[in-house]
Amino acid sequence: MLPTGNTSDCRIFNAYPVLHCDETRLQVLHEPGRDPTAQSWMWVQTGGPPDKPVILFDYSTSRAQDVPLRLLDGYRGYLMTDDYAGYNAVAAKDGVERLACWAHARRKFVDAQKVQPKGKTGRADMALNLINKLYGIERDLKEASETERFEARQQRSQPILEQLKAWLDKTQPQVAGQTALGKAVNYLASNWSRLVRYVEGGQLPIDNNRAENAIRPFVIGRKNWQRHAQRRDGERADLQPDRNRQSQPARTLCLAALRPRTPANGTARRRLRGAAAVELLASHCILNEMPHQR
Repeated sequence: MLPTGNTSDCRIFNAYPVLHCDETRLQVLHEPGRDPTAQSWMWVQTGGPPDKPVILFDYSTSRAQDVPLRLLDGYRGYLMTDDYAGYNAVAAKDGVERLACWAHARRKFVDAQKVQPKGKTGRADMALNLINKLYGIERDLKEASETERFEARQQRSQPILEQLKAWLDKTQPQVAGQTALGKAVNYLASNWSRLVRYVEGGQLPIDNNRAENAIRPFVIGRKNWQRHAQRRDGERADLQPDRNRQSQPARTLCLAALRPRTPANGTARRRLRGAAAVELLASHCILNEMPHQR
């Protein structure tokens, strides 16, 4: 068992200060005091060394910025997210350095590429060509040490980033903001300072895929389950580890057990019991049981 509680969570993450965060919608029926159509949210934090990742899931009825402020209270280090404004308050804290996700930027140019005239090379292709080169370098460096990766990024990635920035500065004034290309360009421009920071260190990620992969079962489940008839059923359905990942013996799954809304304080934690805990432990995961907060 790992120690529990937000302070302990941050101690775990501060030991390797690169943290990925993401969140996704959930719908839970028959939740006391809430309308059945109300949206809830599952938040994920994943960090730790690449060979011993730690993943925490937290349930909340809110997507407001007070949720990541609470979850990440005490964290110091790099924080990888998408550009959701709910993380802005956390990123503004002393000791927190925010990174942005190149996968999100690339997707927007892929969308722009789809609406280009067929058979013609457009501006979206130019941006994607450079972004794909950045990812090609990362593939080459997959087995590199952090020092080797940092040096290679400085030598190989930095010139490409400078080339892409020159293209961006030239292109942005020439495209309409409401077009697919304009949205992609504006996204790139508004997140540029956070996107390029990954070259500052060999330990830093180029994107937020680590968090997106961790939370993907909830995204897929949302499409399949449609909605959960009961909160307990939702917990049991959602918190099944990816069966395809059982071959990764070093993987550690920590569940900051769902924080249900209560009349007392709205954020009480409770233990994950029964079938969900049994199945998780049977899958060689380490369960982080959260005590009741009074």
